Amino acid sequence: MRLSTLVCNLKSQSLVSVLVVLLIATGLGAFGTTYSVYHIMSSNPMSDVQHDTRYVTIDDWSPDKDLQWTPPLLSYQDGTALLQFLGASKGALTYDSKLVAQHPNSSYVYELTTRATTPDFFSIFHTQFKYGAPWSFEEDVNRTAVVVLSSHANKVLFDSSDSVGQLVYLDGKVYTVVGVLTEFEMTPKVYDLHVDPYAATEDLYIPFHTAIEHDVLPHGRLLGWRDEPMSGFRDVLTTSMIWLQLWVQFDSKQDMEAFNTALAGYTEQQSLKGRMLRGHKQFELLSSAQWLERNQVVNGDSKLLLMLAIVFLVICLVCVSALLFASYATRRRALSVYRALGASKRYVSSMLFAELTLLALGGCVLGMLLTALGLSYMEKLYGSSYQQVASLDLTPIVIAAVCCLFGVILASVLPISQCCHSKSIYIRR
Repeated sequence: MRLSTLVCNLKSQSLVSVLVVLLIATGLGAFGTTYSVYHIMSSNPMSDVQHDTRYVTIDDWSPDKDLQWTPPLLSYQDGTALLQFLGASKGALTYDSKLVAQHPNSSYVYELTTRATTPDFFSIFHTQFKYGAPWSFEEDVNRTAVVVLSSHANKVLFDSSDSVGQLVYLDGKVYTVVGVLTEFEMTPKVYDLHVDPYAATEDLYIPFHTAIEHDVLPHGRLLGWRDEPMSGFRDVLTTSMIWLQLWVQFDSKQDMEAFNTALAGYTEQQSLKGRMLRGHKQFELLSSAQWLERNQVVNGDSKLLLMLAIVFLVICLVCVSALLFASYATRRRALSVYRALGASKRYVSSMLFAELTLLALGGCVLGMLLTALGLSYMEKLYGSSYQQVASLDLTPIVIAAVCCLFGVILASVLPISQCCHSKSIYIRR
């Protein structure tokens, strides 16, 4: 059968054809938008390393508070102490901040998001360098003023050129650029889920101990429950205020067990000093999947919206099937002419399936366009923090479109079968 014949048949049923395309497109568009967001929100960007990478928590919170809640952060004294137990294993002690950056030869200043961390951060979270390399442990311990730039920060400050060895002012202090990252994205941002799990990765990365030396204030949470006098940032370092995150990565199970034993001994020692007063599990080593679940990155609302989108898509397919029933009922005379001219039932059913396939393909293409528009609107509605989530991931959308295509064809089996086997389709000679 010719394509022109199929197009002419669809034009003769133009209203039904348009309605079928619109039903498929709206159902797929709603499902595609919702599923794209859910797919990205529920993904684990560290799934390939979750067996040897752990997030460390210590429960040094008030015994009068909810025992079901575990403090998500560490104090300075705990975080720095635990780094000493790692041995050959890797550890990233980190917190987020914001710094004002300026090129020495420019009058323009930029407020850039900043992460203070130890050098293992870059290997634990699989960052790639376009220029240079991370700083060394010696540079971190010696409080050397060095910085790693993101691709965006390098573009803003140095017009994307190789800036290794160049100087940059951060909050008025001189830092030397030692590395520039390639595009680095992580959604959700597993290593920091406390403020905005879907925020973009940071613009600047500076050594942890250098940040402490330069009084770089934390931009995220600073929590505490004890009555401890503080007059400035330096006082925070000697209190039990929690604000740091520690990720550790082990080369073997033996290394993990050794760290676990050392951590148990540390918490027991601290409990003798009047800390760890809640009397239940005092520390945990959580995988990235467990950490995402603990922070409820994918909430119940997202799951409910996904279920509603699936129901809406099914309803659209049911409506398509009902339209086909009505359409084929009005076409029986025309189909009888085909049979009178010698067309077999197989030919007639194949023609109807071919027509429907064209409509389904058109609906799927339009549905994917609606998905892209929906995600674009969501990005504008929720701002830049939603940009990482409201991005078009073609893989799940294509899978959804293929499933929708087969769903439409499956929904048409019954009306086409009844139409081809109806007695009224025959013309008696």
